[in-house]
Amino acid sequence: MPALSKPAQLNAAIRNQLPFGPGADQAAAIEALASFVTGMEERSVFVLRGYAGTGKTSISAHFADATCERGERCLYLAFEESPAQLLRNMKD
Repeated sequence: MPALSKPAQLNAAIRNQLPFGPGADQAAAIEALASFVTGMEERSVFVLRGYAGTGKTSISAHFADATCERGERCLYLAFEESPAQLLRNMKD
């Protein structure tokens, strides 16, 4: 699949991967992430932060999944969950 060049397209692709409807703050984070990625400049950093249970892992993991499904490369770094725990969480 071709890369998604518009924030709205990427926003929809991420939302389609989620097994739940995002809340207002989660929707804002997805929109910000989509805008960042489609307009990314060299040496840019996006920080997704929030309290435990706010959906950071779900949003970022489903973003990575949507990226891979489009045939693009993605590097996912998880500092607090093991790969096995991350996979278990994403299957639910």
